[in-house]
Amino acid sequence: MTPCHRTLVTGHLVALLLVGIASRASAQDSVIVIDPDAPAAPTAERSGLPSEVLERVLGRFNDPATTRLDGEVVLPAGALLRGPVAVWRGPLRVAGELSGPVLVVNGDLELLAGGRITGEVLVVGGGVVGDTTAIAGRLEAYPTVAPVMRDAEGRLVPRPRRRGLLDFGGAQRSFQTGKVRTTLFFSTGGTYNRVEGLPITFGPRFSYPIGPDRRASLGVLGIIRTTGDPTELGEQVGYDGRFDYSQGTSNHHGWGAGVRASQTVQAIEAEPLGRSEVGWSSLLLHRDYRDYYLNEGVAFYAYNWVGSSTRLEAGWRTERQRSLPANDPWTLFRAQEPWRPNPLVDDGRYRTFHLGVAYDTRNDRHLPTSGTWIRATWERSSSRDVGPVDLPATVRGPIPTDGSYAFQRFWFDARSYTRLTPAMRLHLRAAGGGWLGGDPLPLQERVSVGGPDPLPGYGFRADRCGEGAPADPALPALCDRSLVVQAEFRTRLDLGLLYRYRERSGVEQAIGIDQVDVVVHGDAGKGWLTGDGPGRVPNDRIPALDEWLSEVGIGLDAGGLGAYLSKSLTGGEPVRFFLRLQRRF
Repeated sequence: MTPCHRTLVTGHLVALLLVGIASRASAQDSVIVIDPDAPAAPTAERSGLPSEVLERVLGRFNDPATTRLDGEVVLPAGALLRGPVAVWRGPLRVAGELSGPVLVVNGDLELLAGGRITGEVLVVGGGVVGDTTAIAGRLEAYPTVAPVMRDAEGRLVPRPRRRGLLDFGGAQRSFQTGKVRTTLFFSTGGTYNRVEGLPITFGPRFSYPIGPDRRASLGVLGIIRTTGDPTELGEQVGYDGRFDYSQGTSNHHGWGAGVRASQTVQAIEAEPLGRSEVGWSSLLLHRDYRDYYLNEGVAFYAYNWVGSSTRLEAGWRTERQRSLPANDPWTLFRAQEPWRPNPLVDDGRYRTFHLGVAYDTRNDRHLPTSGTWIRATWERSSSRDVGPVDLPATVRGPIPTDGSYAFQRFWFDARSYTRLTPAMRLHLRAAGGGWLGGDPLPLQERVSVGGPDPLPGYGFRADRCGEGAPADPALPALCDRSLVVQAEFRTRLDLGLLYRYRERSGVEQAIGIDQVDVVVHGDAGKGWLTGDGPGRVPNDRIPALDEWLSEVGIGLDAGGLGAYLSKSLTGGEPVRFFLRLQRRF
């Protein structure tokens, strides 16, 4: 293992120790907000199980008249069970007859040959398998896992949202004044980087119910960037304001529209790694795996839900984008080393129209075990005052500066989660895109591939299309397009290293690791320049598969904290060991 990799491991272990000694605080009406990949400004309620469904789950399960059962339950042929039945962490397999309402929480309902249910059925955190015509009453099924747990008396209680390992977090406090609900936010912005240091985000959000299914909200947040800018080119104070109007019965039904005015520091590529992982790598190891630019402007947007799984989006925005220098924020290790420079971007005011679609049937947003997530976005941007960075013609053709500059860009991310057995799962992902038409992409829209994610068997930006470009220590992404495919097979391994205890309230808590996933993964990807000429790929093609970077690996994932070994299959790279603080995808 190289010194760089040993230091990476050491830094993450130090971070784990810091989490272990961190104190936990709570107050009435206070909620800890931990979502490292959410926008710095809270803009929407957390997606998941509708609150009214959760209330019904708790009420029906905890009803003294309900027969409560745990784990796998089989009702054999010829058997009859009357009255309300609730099964916690099934599956519930029915070959006989159930006469009464049935509730299955975080498990499946399987209707076997001859099975019959004469009451209404509610399945949460699972699915229904078999002939549903055997159900005489109303059937409701929600794949989203119910965020609940059992207390000392066997009752279901809401599970506090688990704080992820090493997340940069924050807090919020809400109170009601008439019909207006005010929420005060204070957070770190979700990351730590070489441009802003630790961004502090704070301010109020107001929510007003106009009617039974209509809501309006206004958020006004300030952003303080804790690292000074010696060149005085950057801005140490930013803002993020948003007004949103929505109409519908829940987060996943209806439509909405809004306007946003902001001045924020944006990442050039959303990968590699999540914002929290990038933050801890920067804070501890002096390694920032993203690049940034300042973005200030106004955006208008609208969205519409088609069913409960598909969301259509459209919007227009005008933004002033400009380069930012890397600063010198404090780090635990390698503090004497200079930071990797933050690359220049093509400064200018950009006007962008976009269309998007998102499809989500995952049973859990953060740790899904089944379902599909797809997101695709098309954009058309133009600029009348672009100031292009000088790049050789082998990398990028000329960008017009006569006011006619315009380009199109497309991006997609598709993920599939399949539960093969209760212990085995198969996860697949394909993601990519880039230039679609018009003039060449600006530097802030260009792409690359390479470790530590999504190809951890290779070094940072191993394929960035920099051949023919002058040496640049900033290592900017220069590709027109990129494409990656990922696959991982997971099987659960029981360790039993778990200590359970009860709090004074009677709620059971646990410390340790009970189960881990053994993860076997394979990844492949390629970045390229499109068009005609040497070293380019025609616009209607992708590179030949023998030109792709590919790697395989194995690891252990303990609920989001993972340790992996990866080996490249091309290029002769060494075996690389790395830790992840969240799921790979």
